[in-house]
Amino acid sequence: MPDDVHIKLVTKENEITFIIGGAIDIYNEKKIKTKILDSLTDNVKSVVLDMSEAKTIDSSGICMLIILKNQLKKSGRNFALKSIRDTIGKIFQDTLFEKLFKVID
Repeated sequence: MPDDVHIKLVTKENEITFIIGGAIDIYNEKKIKTKILDSLTDNVKSVVLDMSEAKTIDSSGICMLIILKNQLKKSGRNFALKSIRDTIGKIFQDTLFEKLFKVID
């Protein structure tokens, strides 16, 4: 059974932060991407994904992050990941995907 995902958003000036909780996986990646893209307005210049509440990520979730990063870059927006849990961070390190993303604390 898929783990449900919850998404909270916090806006601050030209930045929007999405706090992702649950699993970033094949069952939830479309919902996450759609929520993020639908929440953007013209004044948003920076998008941050706070992953402090994310439990797991699979290859579909990583692929979604790469696609999202590229779409945001094409539209002139910055993209960063924040507060990556150790279990997810280990996956990023083992696959070298950590080099694809800007990570902030």
